[in-house]
Amino acid sequence: MTVNRFYASVLNAVKEDIRRSLLKRRRSLPEKVLKPLSCEINTHLANEIQNRDLKRILLYQSIDNEPSIKETIELAWQKDIEVYIPKVISKEKMIINRIRKNSSHSKNKFGIKESNDSDTVELNEIDLAVLPLVGIDINGFRLGYGGGYYDRFFNQGSELSRKPFIIGTGYAFQILEVSFAEGHDLKYDSVITEKGVLKF
Repeated sequence: MTVNRFYASVLNAVKEDIRRSLLKRRRSLPEKVLKPLSCEINTHLANEIQNRDLKRILLYQSIDNEPSIKETIELAWQKDIEVYIPKVISKEKMIINRIRKNSSHSKNKFGIKESNDSDTVELNEIDLAVLPLVGIDINGFRLGYGGGYYDRFFNQGSELSRKPFIIGTGYAFQILEVSFAEGHDLKYDSVITEKGVLKF
């Protein structure tokens, strides 16, 4: 095994330990705690939306005690901003479908709601993307569930004429004072927790 492969193997093991620990802590949060935390996060997101000229935004449907951003989705609709959410097509491919108030949904294999709306757009047509996280390192790099869907989807950014501003949402305990980024990891432009906005 080469030094680089050994380093990558060790780093992956470290990231997996961090992932398990953070998920365990998040899953232990009771509903009475989750609601006010999500409320604070939506308040900060509202400020970001109010201060930007947005036509299309990419949001998400929360699972597994992720911050709920239903209030942000409602705000976007009120402001006539087109809202899109991710849809997993295969192990290697993800697209983004529009979600409207009357859109029907289906759950994917991860239990995440996806829109059945036929309208899709390319990433370079999105102005702002708001994505969940499991953890974030000291330099703003995202730790997800390990599937790499967001990493692959957003790494096409170098080929795009423009890319969206990317905001991560999570809880304050998910921001870590360590560096664990690999070359393929997605970097956020800013992260919002219940305590405010952190810019990178």
